[in-house]
Amino acid sequence: MIAFVPQKLTISATGLDQPAVATAGVDFQGKIRSNDKGRPIVDVALRSFHLEVTQNGRSEDFEIGLEDITLSIDPNAYQHDAEITVRAQLSPRRDARRDASFAYSGWVEVLVIAELEDGHR
Repeated sequence: MIAFVPQKLTISATGLDQPAVATAGVDFQGKIRSNDKGRPIVDVALRSFHLEVTQNGRSEDFEIGLEDITLSIDPNAYQHDAEITVRAQLSPRRDARRDASFAYSGWVEVLVIAELEDGHR
């Protein structure tokens, strides 16, 4: 059986020249099946995201050259069935990169997908 767990991670205020990292544990209502090599069959996919640039805490209409969001999953998390990590990075214009009055924050929504062993829901 395939199971889907949506998860929304908050991106705290981060300087424009820094990557933002957020993690969250995910629990399924059953045991995740392992493949022939003994690895859990689980993955994560991006659903949506919202990143907002602020200047001195106020929303700023801002030109961004690049938004980069990277997802990773650790299926061997200690207290959860899996742990997801989101890494967000903006590449703003050069004159604002190191200006401490600028920051970005928001959220990233992911979908964690796992194959559960038979008999689990």
